Amino acid sequence: MRKIEFSELKLKKNYSEEDFYNVYLQSSEPSYKKNNLIEEPTKKYEVCLLNILGGKIIAIDKNYIDNPNTDMQELYFDYKISKKIANYLSDIQDGILAEQEEFVELYKEERLEKDTLIKELQLQDNSLFEEQQNEYNILINSSLYSEYQKLLKENTELKIENKNLLLNEKHKGFFARLADKFRKKKLTISNGE
Repeated sequence: MRKIEFSELKLKKNYSEEDFYNVYLQSSEPSYKKNNLIEEPTKKYEVCLLNILGGKIIAIDKNYIDNPNTDMQELYFDYKISKKIANYLSDIQDGILAEQEEFVELYKEERLEKDTLIKELQLQDNSLFEEQQNEYNILINSSLYSEYQKLLKENTELKIENKNLLLNEKHKGFFARLADKFRKKKLTISNGE
């Protein structure tokens, strides 16, 4: 787990350390926007030690961190799992390891239990990621995907052509549009409608 300074976060608002941590604790999980595009799954949630208020372990989207050093970076695929891992690590750091030496034996079992839970969650996250990666690879290597790409390209070209036609229609002069209306009217009359 890497240590991140508060100044390395890309924040939309200016928060104090305390305000940021309160907003983080109250925030819900990110909403997933399912779009029509096929995207390769990535591990983008990082569990890190944020250097605020004496050090807090959090799970955050790696895109919100401005630190090029990726040594000891812990990334996860699923936000819920990364948040649970961050909470367990935080429990270990804040509650168990902070106790005096005499209490270490009392908390030894709890620490081992949380370590086991963290390992299980890491395996679960890896399993989810591999499952998504396999689905993506199967889809990408299928003929269906190449047909899908052709349709996307055709759709884009049609949108551009439609936009150009609409622009041409808009730029036609008043008299040209009036003449088009008379021609259409004449065609409908001559067809017997």
